[in-house]
Amino acid sequence: MKITFSENFGLNDHLVFFAVDGKEVLKSKLIDSNTRNLLKKVFESQSFKKNKSFFESFQYEKSNKINSFSVVKINPSEKLFKFEILSGKILLYLEKKSIDNVSIFFEEKGISNNKDFLHSICRGIILKDYKFEKYRSVSKKEHNVKSIKLCNKLSSADQKHVLSCTDHSKGVFLTRDLVSEPANILYPEKFVDLCQVMKKVGVSLEIFDEKKLKKLGMNTLLGVGQGSIRGSYLVTMEWKGLKDNSKPLAFVGKGVCFDTGGISLKPAKFMEDMTYDMAGSA
Repeated sequence: MKITFSENFGLNDHLVFFAVDGKEVLKSKLIDSNTRNLLKKVFESQSFKKNKSFFESFQYEKSNKINSFSVVKINPSEKLFKFEILSGKILLYLEKKSIDNVSIFFEEKGISNNKDFLHSICRGIILKDYKFEKYRSVSKKEHNVKSIKLCNKLSSADQKHVLSCTDHSKGVFLTRDLVSEPANILYPEKFVDLCQVMKKVGVSLEIFDEKKLKKLGMNTLLGVGQGSIRGSYLVTMEWKGLKDNSKPLAFVGKGVCFDTGGISLKPAKFMEDMTYDMAGSA
């Protein structure tokens, strides 16, 4: 999925209007008179006025300049993560309607952090678009939205902030990919190999194999590892972000690639979720 900024709506795009009360949307020069009249009816409706959150989609004759649009009522004081959830639901709707291209316009009334608001919308859409289909020959999704255009004017710095969600999502997707891999593919030694990618961003790694772990006296870890034909490992990653003498911040992630604890007690349908125990380290 491609997300870009644009000064105009795409002629064949499905339009999504995020509105507080609709007044700023109706003043926009981007919409034609026919669309403006249809939007006015929506904003004047009791359903829109009474509900704190509102989502409705409209399709009309192709003789008009645009074929369809959706209206989303927003509350400026709402927590930003709520917009991530909402935009994810909107993406599912657009996929079911087999929509290829989308243009988004949001009303800035009462919203001081408009760049953060747009960032949350894009982040929610991108995260919802994820799928792990490495071992599938046919996609589970029947349709994918191809492009999103953001039609609000922002400075180049704010645009960069909004689109940074694309970079953030790469880290999230890497974690999801690792968690979704079966344990016969992603086992400790393989996990250690994958950690090497961190060197590219300046993280130093120290790898402890079973010989080093035994020398350190980490017998509890080694004892657990004896339940597998695979070897045990421990990896430390260090990134010196600050040059002063402030105390370091440490994260500890348990990389149990497959949790066999209580395996005799768990129903079969929960077996596939037992790879999730390495999500923290992932």
